[in-house]
Amino acid sequence: MQHLASTTERRRGLRLPARCWALLRNRERSIYARAVELSATGVVLEVVGRRHPVDFRVTQRFELDLFVPGATTPVHVTVRPVRAVGSREAFEVVEASAVDRLTLAEHLDHLLAVRRHRAGRPRGRRAFGRRVSPGTAWKRLLLPSAEERAWAAAAQ
Repeated sequence: MQHLASTTERRRGLRLPARCWALLRNRERSIYARAVELSATGVVLEVVGRRHPVDFRVTQRFELDLFVPGATTPVHVTVRPVRAVGSREAFEVVEASAVDRLTLAEHLDHLLAVRRHRAGRPRGRRAFGRRVSPGTAWKRLLLPSAEERAWAAAAQ
């Protein structure tokens, strides 16, 4: 994919490093990816589980579900590919509901707060968590746990 504009023309929002699963789909196929950078206006995805690179066209539109940590449901937006970033692909958000935009904005606020908090601490060894396959990660976000079901039953 070719560069469509200069960096200053492309970037409209603060872009933050992110780590969340994403499901990119159109009428023909679905692709699992990791969101590696997020902003209010776009996302940079790293496609997983593909041996060959995916060729995206600027004219295409995709439905994107972002599995944002802490959200009860995925953030659902419509995106279009804008440029390749090495082996990754940048997408612009072209349509989203007000609720999904708010959820995304809240997640970006959280990422920024964590980033600022870490900037104030001295650097130490960083512990990495266990990796979860994309095939099961969404279940924790969408399906209630046994504890949540017990709380809901007790509340009724």
